[in-house]
Amino acid sequence: VTNMGNCIAPDFELQITHPNALKRNGVKLFEILDIKTSDGECRFDSHPRNCTEMQNVTIFHQMFNLFNKFGRKVLVRTNIKLT
Repeated sequence: VTNMGNCIAPDFELQITHPNALKRNGVKLFEILDIKTSDGECRFDSHPRNCTEMQNVTIFHQMFNLFNKFGRKVLVRTNIKLT
């Protein structure tokens, strides 16, 4: 992702989410090597799977995820904060 100019929105946060593997124990598809910025602040957070979200899930959500084999799985999340 390249920002070609100054961001006019204060505290703008760009979030890029992409799957990093085809299976849970599969080979990684991407490896983030470096994140750069010419101005401002840029940070990278590696987020493991958030298990606290599952505590608030109803039985209907659990049944939907059971039958939906392509359920939402966030494997890699990249946060870039542009200031």
